[in-house]
Amino acid sequence: MKKILFFFLFFYILVLVENSFFVHFKFFGGVANLVLLAIILIIFFEKPKATSGIIIAAIGGFYLDLFSDFWIGTSVFLLVILGFLAKKILDLFHQRKVIHFILVFLLIFLGYSIGISVINAVVKSSFHCYLRELSLAGVIYNLILGLFCFYFTKLCFPNVLEK
Repeated sequence: MKKILFFFLFFYILVLVENSFFVHFKFFGGVANLVLLAIILIIFFEKPKATSGIIIAAIGGFYLDLFSDFWIGTSVFLLVILGFLAKKILDLFHQRKVIHFILVFLLIFLGYSIGISVINAVVKSSFHCYLRELSLAGVIYNLILGLFCFYFTKLCFPNVLEK
């Protein structure tokens, strides 16, 4: 219970920082998605049989929905499905290396961006609004931030990837 309450507060702070501070640091039009990045890192670094990453993905999706013009539940639905798929893919690997992190990052980040664009196109009949999230610059920017966080986590917690 404490963990869930912590992540409610954590994602709230992340969304505020993302929408007030990081929005000014654009990389060729790409902006940082700190909530999505945190979800990817949590799912990647949690124990293989743990399922708290899926619950945390739902909490992060809730805040992404609150601070966007999506319907409440859109991001929750997408992130729970993508988190579940990422956990299944990570179960196939005996060791978790940087290449596996990149694979999980691309699965969740691109899956989320494409999913939001498709849902927006179906619901609002407008496909142009969220295609900016599919920009190569945005993917590269978030991947660089993700790799920095990946190596920072490995540096601070050297035993985190051991089973």
